[in-house]
Order: sequence, then structure tokens, then C-alpha cells
Amino acid sequence: MTEALVIQAAALQAQGFSLKQIQPHLRITEGKNKGKNPSVGAISQALRAHDEAMEAAE
Repeated sequence: MTEALVIQAAALQAQGFSLKQIQPHLRITEGKNKGKNPSVGAISQALRAHDEAMEAAE
């Protein structure tokens, strides 16, 4: 997932959306899966990595 998608997913999660609710809001914009939604697992992994990076930056 691109950094823009991760930031968008994190913002939606902060608003109280579940992973299943976040999925339809995201679209892959490049690569062979262009135009599709990322899987819930991919979103979860990306958000976990984003959270760990934010904690490390503090």
C-alpha cells in the first residue's frame, strides 16, 4: 500500500471505522491490482507498521 493509502486508512481508523468499513474507501492506484480495494489483512499490516513507525519517531 502506498503511504497516502496508509495515512487515509489511519485517519478513518481514528474516526472509529473498523477495518471492514475502511476497505471500501481505499483504492489501489498503481500496479497490477490498480482499481481494486486492498485486503483487510493488507490494511491491518500497513496500519500496524504505521503505528510502530509513529511510536519509534516519538
